[in-house]
Amino acid sequence: MKKHTFRRCAAAIAACAVMASAFTANVSAASAGGNRNIKATGVEPVVKASSVTLWGDVNCDNTVDMGDAVLIMQFISNPNKYGLEGSDQHRMTQQGLINGDVYQVGTGVTNSDATSIQRYLLGAIGNLPESYADIPFTETTTTTTTTTTTTTTTTTPTTTTTTTTTTTTTLPPTTTTTTTTNSKLNIPDYGTPMNSSATMVEDFRDGSSRYFIASDGWENGDPFDCGWYASQTSLDKGCLTLSIDRDYTGKYNYAGAEYRTNDFYHYGYYETSMQAIKNDGVVSSFFTYTGKSDNNPWDEIDIEILGKDTYQVQFNYYTNGQGKHEYMHNLGFDASQGFHTYGFDWQPDHITWYVDGRAVYTARENIPNTAGKIMMNTWPGRGVDGWLNHYNGRTPLTAYYQWVTYNQGGPSNNNNNQNQNQNPWEQGNQNPWGQGNQNPWGQGNQNPWEQGNQNPWGQGNQNPWEQGNNDQQQNQQQNNSTPSGITDYGTAMDSSATMISDFRTGNAGDFFASDGWTNGSPFDCWWYERNAVIKGGCLELSINQKWSNDQKSDWNPRYSGGEFRTRNFYHYGYYETSMQAIKNDGVVSSFFTYTGESDNNPWDEIDIEVLGKDTTKVQFNYYTNGQGKHEYMHNLGFDASEGYHTYGFDWQPDHITWYIDGKAVYTAYDNIPRTAGKIMMNAWPGLTVDEWLNAYNGRTPLTARYQWVTYKK
Repeated sequence: MKKHTFRRCAAAIAACAVMASAFTANVSAASAGGNRNIKATGVEPVVKASSVTLWGDVNCDNTVDMGDAVLIMQFISNPNKYGLEGSDQHRMTQQGLINGDVYQVGTGVTNSDATSIQRYLLGAIGNLPESYADIPFTETTTTTTTTTTTTTTTTTPTTTTTTTTTTTTTLPPTTTTTTTTNSKLNIPDYGTPMNSSATMVEDFRDGSSRYFIASDGWENGDPFDCGWYASQTSLDKGCLTLSIDRDYTGKYNYAGAEYRTNDFYHYGYYETSMQAIKNDGVVSSFFTYTGKSDNNPWDEIDIEILGKDTYQVQFNYYTNGQGKHEYMHNLGFDASQGFHTYGFDWQPDHITWYVDGRAVYTARENIPNTAGKIMMNTWPGRGVDGWLNHYNGRTPLTAYYQWVTYNQGGPSNNNNNQNQNQNPWEQGNQNPWGQGNQNPWGQGNQNPWEQGNQNPWGQGNQNPWEQGNNDQQQNQQQNNSTPSGITDYGTAMDSSATMISDFRTGNAGDFFASDGWTNGSPFDCWWYERNAVIKGGCLELSINQKWSNDQKSDWNPRYSGGEFRTRNFYHYGYYETSMQAIKNDGVVSSFFTYTGESDNNPWDEIDIEVLGKDTTKVQFNYYTNGQGKHEYMHNLGFDASEGYHTYGFDWQPDHITWYIDGKAVYTAYDNIPRTAGKIMMNAWPGLTVDEWLNAYNGRTPLTARYQWVTYKK
């Protein structure tokens, strides 16, 4: 922050402080100006992030600055002018009230929200909102009851007829309202129910603990800036609380809390109901661990919520001290706002992590095999600001746990795939398949969280959080050399698939080349048939110079690109290709399905895209009726430009699962596309998307290669 900006912020804070002291407006005074929702009553729902356009943007100008803090103070001090129905044209709006509730979200806009915005602008806090209130969660269900109140049958004999009369009365629908909360703390519970039939059940809600004990009187060393104290744990609030506080003994900087089982547990399903801490520099966790202290190798499986961004959870594991398996999953909710269930199914050949009963990520390489203790802890970090952000010393901070279960038989029926996970790297974008549109994929994001750190479980060891790839497989088992001399590391083509286009035979199958047109921005190329050729035992899609003087009035690309697409449309099933991607800044190699306006259909699309700037990663994405915001970056564990690998996705009505070299690596469940589309591949350079692809250096020719494409219904 520049010095003059800091001075302006400081001056504005002083002005707001004076304003706050001059006007002691309470809720009723502000309500007189038309604001009926300044203060929550204790039963109003917490504001959901989906209704917020930008946290802190009170005046709705798409930026957060001192004007937002000032508007809050004006709104409170002069509701007749700045209330919802005030006389000033720059008065508060309903959206502004939602955006501005950044301190104790759910309690409405107060002076504290203005202070939070100022603290954010000065860098005292790293993110908005600053905190959430504990507001009960209310669910309303409507049940329609039909009751037959009278059934009368009258039979009148005559010489020719019999008459029967039936009367039925239906009562109107009745509405039943229930509130699901923690009974003592009024924390909403959004998770799945506890599996009461699990092999081990520890229900902290009954105020006791049979299987766990508190760590007490020692420390792990860096990066844990605390000692463990039993006094930081409690069972007297209707759940287990693990708190971070100051160490009043002076032995350590802070006091942290840790709960661990006496017994060891092996393969099976582990789950907890937890509300995490929101605060820079801290971690709330649930994991299994064993190591030198147990005379065992260091094996560990982690679920960690970083207080700097409680909309995400980090998964991780170690096998005999070997880590590099960090994976950041976007939750689609704020983990500090209520209880959610977090679990993992540990089996000899894989670990699958679950959120609210839904499988969200699976790891399959070098799986831990040593039984460990089940543990939870809360702690502030030291020397890991790049990973956690700097801890501001705020205390006390508390994470809440309702229960822990372990089921030797795996996940229970409670895990019914009902969670609503949203994607990590969302950007609102327009359709790229027509002219003049903006980048559909948003910024290319690398995992920003990992930092190399030292081992928390003992001095002098390598850290669990080092950068690394989720799937370290090198797929060297096949090591087949193709006719062009390119090594094939992928799985074999499925010769029993419903549709097979094997370019190695020299035939295009169901595909043809796009020719003589352009998609517009951000595609800095025209499609030419000569850039999509089958030769040397594969399909080659090339980026090259522009072959003609073709121009568009609104877009004049500088290069040529290659695109192959099917004549027919394909629906639910498994799609796969064998591809070698291009390594070069500014370009994309792809495999996807697409349909849209050109087919008189809604824009539905499912993508696999390797960005040339970093070919050790692949981006998954999809659109449903033009609605995207589902980008996901996966670490491959190999370089996609150094040989053939297989890339695929299984598209079903309720999910899409992406595969790399035959292994499932990511699944999406929300708002799945439903319109049949064409199968496509293309290679192209981008313009105006340097932050996503890096700037294209104009290097030509560049070629992506494809051996085959299959579709299996």
